[in-house]
Formats: sequence, C-alpha cells, structure tokens
Amino acid sequence: GATSTMLAANGAHVVIADVDEAQTNETVDALNKAFGHDSATAHVTDLAAPDACEKLVNETVNAHGGLDILVNNAGYAWDGGVHSLSDEQFQAMLDIHLIVPFRLARACAPHFRDAARADQRSERTRRRKTVMVSSMAGSWGLLGASNYAAAKAGVLGLMRSLAQEWGALGVNVNAVTFGIIQTRFGLPDRKSVV
Repeated sequence: GATSTMLAANGAHVVIADVDEAQTNETVDALNKAFGHDSATAHVTDLAAPDACEKLVNETVNAHGGLDILVNNAGYAWDGGVHSLSDEQFQAMLDIHLIVPFRLARACAPHFRDAARADQRSERTRRRKTVMVSSMAGSWGLLGASNYAAAKAGVLGLMRSLAQEWGALGVNVNAVTFGIIQTRFGLPDRKSVV
C-alpha cells in the first residue's frame, strides 16, 4: 500500500510479508514497475506462525545485507461483543496485533544491536526505525471489538518499552494510531454489537 510506495519511492528495498499471496505479488509487481526491477520482494507467510517472524527477518537480512526499517502493520479484525467473543477470537487478535510485533522486535534486536556496534566502530551515525501500527481503539476502546482494542493498547506499551531499550542503539521506535482508514482492512462493515 501507501507505506510501501513511500519507502520504495525513497530508495528502500521493500520486503512485503503477507498471508495473501495474490495481493502481495500484485503489490510487489506494482512497486517494481514504478520504482525499478529490484524495489520490492514478496515473503508470503502467516506471521502469527511461531517461527515466521524470525524467518522473515533472517531471510531479509541475508538477502539484503541488513535491516533499517521495520513497519509492523499486519492485521485483520474478528469482531464481537465481549459476551460473545470466544477465546479463539480474543487470542487471534492478540496474536496478530501484539504477539507478531513482539516477535518481529525480538528477531530484529540482534541485527539492530550488531549494526549499532558496527556504526560505533566506524564512527558513522546511522539511524534505524521501527514503526508500530496501533489504533485510536487502543486508547479509547472500540464497541464490538474489545479484542482488537486490547491488542492495540498493548502495542503502545510495547512501543514505549522498545523506545527505551533501543534508543541507545540509534533505533527510533514510534507508533501511529490511526482512526478509520479506507483500506482492505477497513472495508468490512462494522456493526454495533449489543
């Protein structure tokens, strides 16, 4: 989407990880057409799978020699009122919206640490970035989606903790907290749940 386009337009090689192979390949093809043959690659996976995040990060570092920017924006909705949410629904939202960003951060940590040490030895200043995608729901709650809201609130705590841990490594960690944006994630009609 727009984030990948902005990064590719500014010279980044973008690795798009998504469970939807057709959508991922379409986005990669569009970026390569617009910004050059090797602007983007696809990594089709279910990021909620136990080893998926570590595999994604390691393959990215091995293929491209490093990692400078991580954008945590995987997600989907599985709404329901608290009275009708199953454990599976609640856990699924925690997994994709909070556990995946944690696992990605954990997988990136040694690469960011090693890169920061190499920068210090060469007396070069280079900043890396981690962007967490939260939601206004993480601060305000969301009728019919307490599972989503709880996970997005957790993302903000994770972001603040990572900022404290990684600041000395020259890694800027922040979060964007969107409201409703017309993406394929926002397309399903959210209905009030009473």
